Amino acid sequence: MKLRFIYSIAILLMAFCVVQQVSAQANDKPSLMVGNSAPDLQVEQWVKGGGAVPLQEGKVYIIDLWATWCVPCIVGMPHLSELQAKYKNKGLEIIGITSEDKYGNTLENVKKFVLQKDTLMAYNVAWVPKSGNDSVHGIWLHPWMKESGLGNLPTTFLIDRNGKIVYIGDPVTVDETLASVMSGQYNIDVLKENYAQGIKAEEVLADFNRAIKSTDVDEALKYGKSILNDFSYVKPNTYLVMGWQVAHKQGEPNPALLEMGYEAAKRGMILTKFTSPAFFDVMAGIYAIRKDFLSAIAYEKLAVSMSEGSMKEKQQLNLNKYLELIVKN
Repeated sequence: MKLRFIYSIAILLMAFCVVQQVSAQANDKPSLMVGNSAPDLQVEQWVKGGGAVPLQEGKVYIIDLWATWCVPCIVGMPHLSELQAKYKNKGLEIIGITSEDKYGNTLENVKKFVLQKDTLMAYNVAWVPKSGNDSVHGIWLHPWMKESGLGNLPTTFLIDRNGKIVYIGDPVTVDETLASVMSGQYNIDVLKENYAQGIKAEEVLADFNRAIKSTDVDEALKYGKSILNDFSYVKPNTYLVMGWQVAHKQGEPNPALLEMGYEAAKRGMILTKFTSPAFFDVMAGIYAIRKDFLSAIAYEKLAVSMSEGSMKEKQQLNLNKYLELIVKN
């Protein structure tokens, strides 16, 4: 099984969740998982604030990987700032890390961004060395990202007071685990199992995507039901990709598949506390297929209002399309 980087290049093009197929490494299992000790963190310079590296035992850390052009990263910044303020006196230190890439994430642009978004980023920001000899993929190729087998931004690592990784995922869904870590009331074995469940669900998602691509609805329904029913934990991005695939499936719409995509999008919205414009956009697409254009317009308007940059532009185009369709129908 190849590393779990991305199941659809279209997700990048839609700017829903910044994902890149960085390489075709074929390790059967990631080397960095929940329960492992956090690797060393190399910092080239501090863009905002500062901290001690290597990371210190006795403190809790959130390491957030981001880039200036990553809309989901920007959406999550106020939430990270709230968490830093809430737990600052209890030993939490949040560090946003980024590096050079070909998409405009230069040190100069990062400094400008941090200055402009100062109130959004009320935590430490570090510029880290680029990995390898090129700067094409930037933070996607950070050692922590590669070793965990991931490739979507933002990605957050939560590290407990013993230096163990206890959470890897979206910063929007870190709250419950963080609260338990700050209070000392957590079971790392349970957290490891939850993470393993999320990985297994991603593996089924790969089968779901292949079935969608080959227009095998029965197979897609089988794998989709598995994602919705067989796992104690599913990552928001898994639900996002699943919903997006349904909303953009070619051919005659299938009611059961549409309901499945709707359920995936709904669960993702709940997990991300209704803060992700991507899920609203997916939900709008599903309603549009059902020819419920009023609902599609309502969801897309919400997506546009929450979004920025290229994502906002794409969603505005979708909104315009739905407005035209409601006039025609």
